[in-house]
Amino acid sequence: MRERRITAVVVIVALVAALVGNLLTNTVNVAGPGWQIGLLGALLVLAAVLVLAEWRRAQAQRAPADEGDRCSCVVPQTPVPSPFRAAPWWSRGVAGLETRRYQISPKRVQKVFAGAGWEGTLRSLYPNHPPISLAGVSFPVWAEVAAPELRSKNLDLDAAIGDLHGEVPRVDRYDAEDLGFDPRGRAEFRHTYWRRDERRRFNAETFALERIVRRGPGDFLVDARYGRYFQSVATSEMLEREFIDAVSRRPGAVLPMSAFPRREWLREQTNGNEIFDGSNRSAALSVAAAVIVREERGYSALLSRRSSEVKTHPGFQHVFPSGILAPTSSRYAAPKGEYSVKRAFLREFAEELFRYDELTHDSQDLRDAIRGIWPIEHMLDATVPGPNGEPPVVEIRYAGISVPLLTLRPELYVVLLVRERGWFDDMVDRSRRNCARHGFNLNWEFEDGRENVHGRRLDSIRIELDDRLELIDRRQITPLNTVPHAAAALWLGTQVARDLVQSADLQP
Repeated sequence: MRERRITAVVVIVALVAALVGNLLTNTVNVAGPGWQIGLLGALLVLAAVLVLAEWRRAQAQRAPADEGDRCSCVVPQTPVPSPFRAAPWWSRGVAGLETRRYQISPKRVQKVFAGAGWEGTLRSLYPNHPPISLAGVSFPVWAEVAAPELRSKNLDLDAAIGDLHGEVPRVDRYDAEDLGFDPRGRAEFRHTYWRRDERRRFNAETFALERIVRRGPGDFLVDARYGRYFQSVATSEMLEREFIDAVSRRPGAVLPMSAFPRREWLREQTNGNEIFDGSNRSAALSVAAAVIVREERGYSALLSRRSSEVKTHPGFQHVFPSGILAPTSSRYAAPKGEYSVKRAFLREFAEELFRYDELTHDSQDLRDAIRGIWPIEHMLDATVPGPNGEPPVVEIRYAGISVPLLTLRPELYVVLLVRERGWFDDMVDRSRRNCARHGFNLNWEFEDGRENVHGRRLDSIRIELDDRLELIDRRQITPLNTVPHAAAALWLGTQVARDLVQSADLQP
């Protein structure tokens, strides 16, 4: 593929040289100089696009310095080729020309959340699933904390996991299984598929919502089926863009369902149960963790800005680890074992905080207790209670569920509470000494600006909480700068962490 791009550039340069020579010498009289100048400009633009694409590809694939000989992981980590193939250069170029059409304008987002109409509209559309309020600020996401009996055991994170159905859809088809997707999403799927690459923008397998069953207060069972990420973009993420586009035109008004044709169509298909019914779309399930750390004064929670490279909500703050709930391989003989919040959380913990990026494509057998990865083993060791029954240094509990009301794409939550002051910072320092290649360093999905902050090493990726686990600076998190999933993770995580702290304080 690279050779084809280079050949194309050479051909274009040769044509440009021939046209320039003809303009200067007027050897061949073809359609006049105006036509030649226009063609010359078009060829120069095309050559520039090809050169830029080649430069970006080289930058993305540039390998970091090899420090693997200093890695003391029990199981050596070796990168493997991605199973996903990039789109041809010409299709990426064509799709790139219409990218703006499929993006959410930041100006429109500001107009929407600066007014009051968005909240009134969502409360009108979903009266039984109102937006949550975090530190006195409303967010466009409904959430419910897990029932006490579902979060009573450390590392028991799969309480909401139900059944798994279906087969993995074809990678290159929009509605591959004839599930009745909205035909209007086909163009967006095609655009996203044309822009795919090998590492950061590919049509990976997902676990998509089949249905959510309520068994009691805070007790839900989530059934899933196999899906594809680009299907989710075209059938769920597009609901958010439609909402932003409509409300930004009248940011102070409460709009009816008829103002959102695709959302209205989905409601008709699901008989009014689009919150809990995954029919007629592919809503990729996801997992997020609120990491709450005991500090010298109060607590802190991990939060950072999403990279400009991500498909959805670039530049917005999000908790980490977080990610799509997805299988590591459809070839695994027991797929039910892959549909697991615990496995997804542990994998994201290693990938996003310590750059074990190669775990994504089967280079490590994650199905066997995820052994051999130092940060995971160190964290799990800290979840063991003390010899005299003292609470463990780290507690990891299931926290609850949310449905962001703009995308209708559910998420399951975990809270990781670090009780001991300095433990997390010590793990960060030890990770670098233990494995130079996998020291604490956020992966490409997040912007890690710690070097620009004076004081503690981790200031720029922490928000401060008081002793009651309430936000100290309430202006730090708003719908204008924070992903709704992140607000739900903090809203649920602080409630569960508060109960854990109080229960430990009551112990004799």
